[in-house]
Amino acid sequence: WYRAMMKRAAQKQNKERVSVPVQIIWGTKDHALGHEMAEPSLRYCDDGKLEMIDQATHWVQHDASDDVNRLLLKFFSA
Repeated sequence: WYRAMMKRAAQKQNKERVSVPVQIIWGTKDHALGHEMAEPSLRYCDDGKLEMIDQATHWVQHDASDDVNRLLLKFFSA
């Protein structure tokens, strides 16, 4: 993902949309990919939902595993 992201930065910005349902889970303390990137990412999704997890970092699945599991189970059951 990161290598592709860097290649993409050199190209014209992607204008394609994501048409499948998407659940974005983002840590508010992510210093690698700041939380201010979450909302613009969501705008590429036709059917997207964003959940911010307070105090979670870039490793949100480790920092808040119970919250992440709960959100994913809810998303997959919908």
